[in-house]
Amino acid sequence: MNENLKKAITDWQEENKENRAIIVIALEKISSNEESTSANIAAAIIGKHNDLVEAISGCLKDKNHPARSIIREAELKIAIDNILK
Repeated sequence: MNENLKKAITDWQEENKENRAIIVIALEKISSNEESTSANIAAAIIGKHNDLVEAISGCLKDKNHPARSIIREAELKIAIDNILK
C-alpha cells in the first residue's frame, strides 16, 4: 500500500481518534484471466476493534449498502472454493 495512502488514512483517524475507525482493503492486479487473478492485496486497519465490528455489522444489516453485496459475494466465493477442494 502506498505510503501516502497510509498517511492520509492515519491522519484522518487521528483527527478524532476516539470516534473514528477505518478499514481499507486495496488490490493491485498483477495478472488476470477468466479463471483466476493474481494480485497484491494490502489492508490497513486503524481504530478500535469494536467500532470496526459495528461498522461492518451495519453494512451487512443494511440491504442497500454497497459494501454488503461485496462482502456477501466474497463469502459465497470462499464457500464455493471450499466445496470444490
